Amino acid sequence: MEQLIEHGEVKRGEVGLIVQGLNVELAQAFGVDQNRGVVVVEVEEDSAAEQAGLMAGDIIVKIGGRAINKLVDYHSQMAVVVVGDELRFDYLRNSKNRSSVIEIQEERDRLPGERLDERLAGCILQNFRSDEDPSSDVGTLVTEVERGSVAWKQGLRAGDIIVEVNRRSIGDLREFKQNLKLNSREILLRVYRSGRYGSVWLR
Repeated sequence: MEQLIEHGEVKRGEVGLIVQGLNVELAQAFGVDQNRGVVVVEVEEDSAAEQAGLMAGDIIVKIGGRAINKLVDYHSQMAVVVVGDELRFDYLRNSKNRSSVIEIQEERDRLPGERLDERLAGCILQNFRSDEDPSSDVGTLVTEVERGSVAWKQGLRAGDIIVEVNRRSIGDLREFKQNLKLNSREILLRVYRSGRYGSVWLR
């Protein structure tokens, strides 16, 4: 509410991490005797997490003093962070306890497609907000597509609004990235174009 009053929109924060839940098999692979926490799959370049020293393979067990036992705990914490907050991340690296303080940065709402997947090279993506509710993200807008680029050949066009990735609804670029990580071999996009819905396969 305070952000809506001050800025006219909700300024979401991000740390720049792609994570997945820690199960028994992953715990054994990382040499830890627990199945609580989330594993860092990727640290985005130039993100707050990279600046704080987090690395792929780190196992996050607490954020801001709150236990992170499973993936839903992580997402719950990330959903309420405010730009400018400083949060302590407690994690395991090579079975040793570590901690870093991360300053929450404003979420990037515009990104070159190749930063997400090489099959999106040549397009620019940004969070899309409905005219009816500017405070709510409802998908990812393709703002530019270079003619003849990889993204163009895959069938994307400027003005497309991507609302699903692999049959999972997305509200913004963060959810786009998360869904890509779940299955990136063949990617099915549900796209709204010129008043109609269609599908684009990325192969």
